[in-house]
Amino acid sequence: MAILPMKRIDIIALRKERKDVLEMLQELGCVEIIDVDREGIEKVNTQPFVNEFERDMDLAVRAKEIVERYADRKKPFLSSFLEGRVVDKEEFVQKSKSYKATIQLCCEIMNLSKEIEKAEERINSLQTEFDSLLIWSDLKINAALKETRHTKVYIGHFYKALTEEDILSVIDTDLVHVEILQAFKDQTCVLVLCHKNVSLDVEKSLRQLDFYQFEYSYFILPFERLKEIENQKKEFEKSIEEKTILLKKHAQRLDDIELVIDYLSIRKDKYEEIKKLANTPHVVIISAYIPEKEIERCTNLLDKRFTACFDIYDPKEEEDVPVLLENNCFVQPMETITEMYALPGKGDPDPSPVMAFFYYLLFGLMFSDAGYGLIMAIVSFIMVKKKNVKESVKKTFSMFLYCGISTVFWGAVFGSWFGDIVPVIYKEFLHKTPPNMALWFNPIDFPIKFLIFAFLLGMAHLFSGVLTNGIISAKKGSILDGFFNTVPIISLVTGGAFLGATYLVSVPPVLLQIGKYLLGLGVILVILAEIYRTRKILAGLGGGLYSLYNTFSGYVSDILSYSRLLALGLCTGSVAGVVNMVGVLPSNPVVKAVSLTIAFVLGHSLNFAINALGAYVHTNRLMFIELFSKFYEGGGRAFKPFRINTAYVKIKEEI
Repeated sequence: MAILPMKRIDIIALRKERKDVLEMLQELGCVEIIDVDREGIEKVNTQPFVNEFERDMDLAVRAKEIVERYADRKKPFLSSFLEGRVVDKEEFVQKSKSYKATIQLCCEIMNLSKEIEKAEERINSLQTEFDSLLIWSDLKINAALKETRHTKVYIGHFYKALTEEDILSVIDTDLVHVEILQAFKDQTCVLVLCHKNVSLDVEKSLRQLDFYQFEYSYFILPFERLKEIENQKKEFEKSIEEKTILLKKHAQRLDDIELVIDYLSIRKDKYEEIKKLANTPHVVIISAYIPEKEIERCTNLLDKRFTACFDIYDPKEEEDVPVLLENNCFVQPMETITEMYALPGKGDPDPSPVMAFFYYLLFGLMFSDAGYGLIMAIVSFIMVKKKNVKESVKKTFSMFLYCGISTVFWGAVFGSWFGDIVPVIYKEFLHKTPPNMALWFNPIDFPIKFLIFAFLLGMAHLFSGVLTNGIISAKKGSILDGFFNTVPIISLVTGGAFLGATYLVSVPPVLLQIGKYLLGLGVILVILAEIYRTRKILAGLGGGLYSLYNTFSGYVSDILSYSRLLALGLCTGSVAGVVNMVGVLPSNPVVKAVSLTIAFVLGHSLNFAINALGAYVHTNRLMFIELFSKFYEGGGRAFKPFRINTAYVKIKEEI
């Protein structure tokens, strides 16, 4: 089905039923409401409500992040891939009625968290003070004391190891007393007393030794302050413990907090849509896009539940109509790749069906190890069949399921099962001649054969895009448009390929003759195509020659891009072979078995990850650059239905 036909629907309902109509449409999730801007129509400003919901959501999300650290509930493995817990609509509505109380709980959680943070900061500050004060614990006088009636007091330290004799040797007076309080390898703490008459000389001498004054602002001895600090730390630690107990208790309400976050998200979305509606004193007008296949379901419910009328019609040509894709299970995973590039614009087809077969084929050819493909296919199959996996995740794993099957096929064709693990086991452990694992040939032994095969697949891939462009041209214009957009290119490229292949392999004379005819026919048709487009012989002839050069050089460049199939295909098997070779280096059979097991698990895991990523990136590149450039422009925007968007709960459908 590809691109679903889209219609416009205008719904006129009683204003008093506006809330119920919107909730029904949100549950259906099949319309994209658009802004109605008509003269004389009232619009409702719901932005203050939206702002309030956003503030409460932000508060609840931050509270959730806090209590999650204290919750006993453990996240399941791969929880980000799974849907939220299922709740009945009745339960959801009932719990959402008390959302204000839950928001108040979130405020309390935030306050507790802030108090804990402040207490922890204070403990860190006290610990820093404790560590810096510890070296002065033996000081028996008040460190804040600077002088007495007749003496000056200097308490401080030097950033070097000094003795009392070292200090006294610098001070040229007998009216001084020096006491070493603490001595370390790179620091000396001292108490210096001197008569005021010689204080200036003493200060000068101390400065020469790089003396640093001890800054102390308390009127108690340092050891007493150390006891105070320990007591204060205990008080803060007790406070943190009490608040942590409360947070653990609040963590039991984590499910309620998550439900409220989803409830606020639903309400915010609804109030965002209300801004787009047109209102009169008695009715409300809802204008929206709706997929054609959803019209009957939507209108039947409107007729059944409300006093409403509606009008269905085609969008105008100039409207920016949203795009919604729908394909079978084989093609559907490609919709993600299409969206990654750009959705179809006006006049574009859905490229997903065109690229699906080649995407899986080329991915498998680049990954090209049957063992790796088997792992990818099994894991993907499990994820696809798992019940509570998100639909978007299932779509991605469906793609990797088909890619894995393709990889198994090509790996078996080329004889790569975890590299050459089967021949290695036969040689090193069974001491037998290994069987030939390749159903066709081994690319490492016949790289040119693989390269030619890659070029042939590349030509087929490119021609699928050319033929699609021809079909589009024929539908928009005439059969001749489609003919001149496809046949000249296919003839020219095929003929050139037959002749160019002589540089790699021996080509049978019959194929060479056919190639010459096709190349000549292609040259003529390319020139005729330009004359047909311009409707002028001389201008078309000149343009045809220029087009001939561009077409031939462009397609040669495109075909050469498919040499990456050879590079990545050889890379996977070669690295896997090296991993196996490293594993069997020891000569002792037991050590060799253990070594191979370790190398197998670690080496192949790394090789799998790197080459799977490489195959994914380069397959996308071949689709976006080589294929899409032949027929696809993109530029469409996604259909964004007004629906229930939840992150933590899944409400059972009742419609």
